[in-house]
Amino acid sequence: MIPKFKVTVSHAAPDTAVTPGNWRLSALCANPVFDPEMWHPKGTDARSMADADQAKRICRACPVQEKCLRWSLDNHQDQGVWGGLTEQERRRIHRRRTPSVSLPKPSKTERSAA
Repeated sequence: MIPKFKVTVSHAAPDTAVTPGNWRLSALCANPVFDPEMWHPKGTDARSMADADQAKRICRACPVQEKCLRWSLDNHQDQGVWGGLTEQERRRIHRRRTPSVSLPKPSKTERSAA
């Protein structure tokens, strides 16, 4: 199969090497030497937690870690390790970023009418 476009390697910034904004091409997790399942642990057993820890260590050394994390938060990615954080860690960030919604308190007239 012939590719639709030619990919060239350059010494440009990682996200502009092929197309602007395509940071995933520079992500360490895209390296075929790593098992992609490592970034998507299936549970909380010891093996899954070890995979998540290993994925997080690799993420910490990744040149596009911040872009990956920002993308996962902006797009509400709810599974796997993204930007060095698990889904539980990203949920905590979402809770801090999202203001809590509270119902307005009833006025005195509304309380007395009840």
